[in-house]
Amino acid sequence: MPSRLPARERVISLLVVIGLIQAVGLGAFFAFVLGLIYANGGTVTLDIQHFGEAYFEYWLMVILVPILTLTLFYALELLPSKSEVS
Repeated sequence: MPSRLPARERVISLLVVIGLIQAVGLGAFFAFVLGLIYANGGTVTLDIQHFGEAYFEYWLMVILVPILTLTLFYALELLPSKSEVS
């Protein structure tokens, strides 16, 4: 079944879905870290080189942060304006 959306809108829709999933995942991760800090008496030591994945995480964030920024822009752009709501 062919999509009724033009290619640009399909890409934007996909980008918004990916970015919102990423935002929820980051929020859940930071909530987990905050809970871990609270459970350990207020201190936690993070060793980014413990498993040797520091460069992978760096490049992952270099790629994902711009996607999250674009997602926020497009998601806010898709919200209805005040004149459309009332």
